[in-house]
Amino acid sequence: MRLTSFAAFLLTAVVARSALGADEPEQSLSIYTRADIEEIVKGYIQEHPEIIKGALEAAQRHEAGAAQERAQKALVTDSDVTFHDPMSPKLGNPKGDLTIVEFSDYQCPYCKGMFDGLSKVVADDGNIRLVIKEMPILGEPSTFAARAALIANRLGKYQGFHDALMAFHGQLSDDIVIRTAADMHIDLTALKVQDKSPQITAIDAALTRNRLLANDLAIDATPSFVIGNTIYRGTLPDAALKQAIADARKHGS
Repeated sequence: MRLTSFAAFLLTAVVARSALGADEPEQSLSIYTRADIEEIVKGYIQEHPEIIKGALEAAQRHEAGAAQERAQKALVTDSDVTFHDPMSPKLGNPKGDLTIVEFSDYQCPYCKGMFDGLSKVVADDGNIRLVIKEMPILGEPSTFAARAALIANRLGKYQGFHDALMAFHGQLSDDIVIRTAADMHIDLTALKVQDKSPQITAIDAALTRNRLLANDLAIDATPSFVIGNTIYRGTLPDAALKQAIADARKHGS
């Protein structure tokens, strides 16, 4: 039910009963025309605008709670693609006792802002497996960079390429991505000529899986994280990141 329909239904029921009188026996609403009811509702809204606000806020809270519940269920049903997709780059300790999954975009300033802190936490901890989900949501340069990163991953050169693009501050372009790859002897010819080879097809399929997974997990922005069995949407300061890691270990996830 749409929020406006929900609010109108709620108000119609309350106001119509009020119009009948609390002490009057139940009567059929058929004695009122549609215009009568609309006029009653309009007058009631004008006198009690807080009713609409309260109804909408309640509906929004209900929907947010339902979305969170669906996302947590999806985290279970989509666990293989979340944690073990062979196309998703893995950093940190491959045998770590805790997995962090990051949804990231190479043009996202918040991802870049977290990069140094996240890298240090993973390195200092020494027992974290970091899975990167390339999630290009900020335009064509983001998509080109994400596809290039997955080529680098297939060549075993992801870490350096990823670090270089995260460290770059400025307007990202295909040329910058190509130059960065060339410095690391990563051949992006297939991307430049829009090759439809099995390699590129597999990379594009991986990006599609990431996008569908993000939708299932109610993730619509970068950075976002799965730490253990908990979804975190948005930037995590170092202290919050460390606490999330401690909580995940405490609960055995």
